[in-house]
Amino acid sequence: MFLMGEDNLVVHPSCFEVFQSMSGPLTDYYCNSSHNTYLSGHQLKSESLAQMYRIVLLTGCRCLELDCWPTNRDTECVITHGNTLCTSVPFRDCIEAIAETAFIVSEMPVI
Repeated sequence: MFLMGEDNLVVHPSCFEVFQSMSGPLTDYYCNSSHNTYLSGHQLKSESLAQMYRIVLLTGCRCLELDCWPTNRDTECVITHGNTLCTSVPFRDCIEAIAETAFIVSEMPVI
């Protein structure tokens, strides 16, 4: 997959290494972040995938967006871009994807 390959990274892999003091408050640092993390394409009509969380975490992202929406069952929610034609994905699937990959590339916290 060329788009997600090392030859096409926005941030050079050497930048994933800690090179400064990390003892300051979070507001002192820039974080690689993701908006509509779960979407595989267009923000109004694409598929929502738990796999997208794995992909962005493995490319250095440390700030994720989880758009949680209730379902008809009181105990479950889904991740989706509400009031659009996007599909939904179970919240549990996304949290499991995050847990599996959050600290493979970096030991820095995930926000």
